[in-house]
Amino acid sequence: MKVKPGAVDKEITERSHGRMGGRFYVKDYQLHDKLAELDLNDFYDGILRHAVINEHWETDSVWVLGRFQATSRQIMIWTGKSRTSVWRLLNTLIKAKIIVMVSDGSYELSMYKRKEDEGVRASDIHFLNKKVEELAALVRDSLANGKMPIPKGDTIIVLSREKIISMFYKGIGQDRISGKKREKARKVYRKLRTDKFTREEITFAVQWTLENANEQPYDFALLLDTIGQAVAAKKEADSREEDAADRQKEIDTEREEREKEESERDEWEFYKAELADEERQELRARATKELDDSGQYRDQFMSDILIGIKETEILRSQFPEGVPLRAETGDGD
Repeated sequence: MKVKPGAVDKEITERSHGRMGGRFYVKDYQLHDKLAELDLNDFYDGILRHAVINEHWETDSVWVLGRFQATSRQIMIWTGKSRTSVWRLLNTLIKAKIIVMVSDGSYELSMYKRKEDEGVRASDIHFLNKKVEELAALVRDSLANGKMPIPKGDTIIVLSREKIISMFYKGIGQDRISGKKREKARKVYRKLRTDKFTREEITFAVQWTLENANEQPYDFALLLDTIGQAVAAKKEADSREEDAADRQKEIDTEREEREKEESERDEWEFYKAELADEERQELRARATKELDDSGQYRDQFMSDILIGIKETEILRSQFPEGVPLRAETGDGD
């Protein structure tokens, strides 16, 4: 039986959802077949291989949209095509609604990937498990204070809707999610987004709920009840972190200023040590006289330290630009 070019056995297509990990790109079978009919797989692959693509998951379709910026010259280099060919082939993809030209000059891939094919990566799970272990350690160390520590904001992975849902169910031991349960979770997610919760807050709420729920979590809808507590806890923790960061910044600034002053004082002391004996004596005599003339100090309080400080003040007034460079003497080359 003759098979139409680009056609793929439906049964194989439906059960071949496995994806390898690593640096790669994947086209959906339906998209591949559509491109095969246009003889544009190589051209499309050249773009997909090189473009920096931003994913947009918040769509009403089954597709994740991809968006990228590129000049015609860049696409020429990526695909090995001439300028005329690039415009002709791009227009073909635009007419087929595979690529959409956006008003800001960027391009949108309308069939970038299917949402159902994208799960939580093993690296995401490993990272999240590590953070859960760190959180558990913080909890054990903080029980005496009666406060639940919250992970820092920079430890939160902000995931897409489908990955957030998968993360929740994997967190309660359900690696496979039925279509009905996932669709119900999507409605909950949309409700949370409608209520102005950000993706970061929802991601955090999943982590927080898995760790702090009063009973074993069983349904994604539990987030409707827990996200308020989670976000409040996060804001409180972020506030404490900001206060601590501000205090640390003040301490660091004071330390840097002190170190700068000490370094500058050392430089002036080195400069004075290199003065000729006559210049050194003149500087000390002038400093002593100015201290005497001020009438602020009695003779018994006229210490070497005080005179040294006055010497440095005099030098600073003479050289406001800082410690001057002294010319080297001798028979060097």
